[in-house]
Amino acid sequence: MRKVKLQRVFFGLLAALALAMVAYAVPFRDRCYDPAARDSTLISISRIDNGCVLYVRSGEVTISADACNKLTCNPGLLQVVRRASLTSLFALVFAYLAATTLYALRWRALLGVTHAKLSTYALWRVSTLAQMGGVLLPGGVGGDALRIVYVKGQGVPTGIAAATIVIDRAIGLTTLSVLALLLALAMRTPWSPTLTVLVALATGIPLALAALVAISRKWGGEPLGRLERLRTVVDYLRTDGASSRVVYAFALSFLVSASQLLIVRGIVFALGARPTVEGWVYGGSAISMMVSALPGLPQGWGTTDAAYVYFLDKAGITAATALGVCLSYRLLYYVYVLVAVLLHAFDRRTERSNTSNSLSS
Repeated sequence: MRKVKLQRVFFGLLAALALAMVAYAVPFRDRCYDPAARDSTLISISRIDNGCVLYVRSGEVTISADACNKLTCNPGLLQVVRRASLTSLFALVFAYLAATTLYALRWRALLGVTHAKLSTYALWRVSTLAQMGGVLLPGGVGGDALRIVYVKGQGVPTGIAAATIVIDRAIGLTTLSVLALLLALAMRTPWSPTLTVLVALATGIPLALAALVAISRKWGGEPLGRLERLRTVVDYLRTDGASSRVVYAFALSFLVSASQLLIVRGIVFALGARPTVEGWVYGGSAISMMVSALPGLPQGWGTTDAAYVYFLDKAGITAATALGVCLSYRLLYYVYVLVAVLLHAFDRRTERSNTSNSLSS
C-alpha cells in the first residue's frame, strides 16, 4: 500500500512539473520581434483592428497595422484557436468516431477464439463506456474491469477476457510504433533516440510474446510464478485458433494506428501549421500517445501535453500549436465518450420501454 502511494505521489509530481513546463513554454498571446532591428527580443502582442498592442516592460504600446505586419511572430494559443478551421475539426470528429469501430473489431477478433456471440456494436459500446475510466482515472486502465465483466456475462472465461485486453494493448503499441517508424524513415527523418524507442517497441513486444509462449511450452507455467496476467496471456496464445486471431487483429490494428496518425495530421492541418520535418509529426505524436497511458493525471494531462510540445517542436511546429494539437485530439476523445454515453442512455431507455410494453401486453 505504501509503495502504491509513493508511486501516485511520484507520478502526480511528474504531471505537475510537466504542466508547469507547458505553462512556461506556451505563450497565450503571439510573441513577435522585428527582424530589421539590431537587437530583437520576443514581445507578447495582441492584435486589434487598426494595429497591435505591444506588452513591453514600460507598459502597453500601440503600433500601426503596417508596423505590425513587419513583425515576425510565433502564434500564441489564442491565435491558434482563432485561426483553426472549424470545418476541418468538425469533419475529424466523424473520422474519429468512425475509426473507433476498428478498436471494437480488433478486440472482437481476439475474442473470436471463444466462439461467443458478440456484436461489434455491443463491444464498441462497452469499450467506449470503459473509456470513461480514462477521463476520471489515470493510466487509461479504469475501464478494464467493466470490459471483463461484460464479456464474462456473455460466456467468455475471465482469464481469456483479461488476456485479450493485454494482447490488444500490446498489438496496438506495436503497430503504432511500426507505422510511425516507417513513415518517419520514408520521409528521411534524421535518426534520433526517439526512433530508437520506436524500433525497440516495434520489435520488443512481439518478441516478448513469442518468448512467453516458448518458455511456457518448454517449462510449463512455473517460470511465470505469480505473474497472473502473463500466465493468462500465455494460456490464450496456446489456445486453438489463437494464432490466426492474433494475425487478424494485427491487420486491423494497422488500420487503427493509421487512423490515429492521420487524425493527428489532420488536426495539424486544421490549425494551420506547416511542419518543416514531416516525419516528426508521426514519430512524435506516436510517442506522445504512448505517454498518455502512463500513470499520473487522468487522460495524461500534463505529461502528454509536454510530450506533444517537445516532440512536435522537432517537426517545426510552435509550442502553442503543438499544445493545440494535443488539446484538439483530447477533445475528439471527449466527444467520442459523450456520444457513446448518449447512445447508451438511449438504448437503456428503449430497453425499458420495450420491457414495459411487453409487461403491459
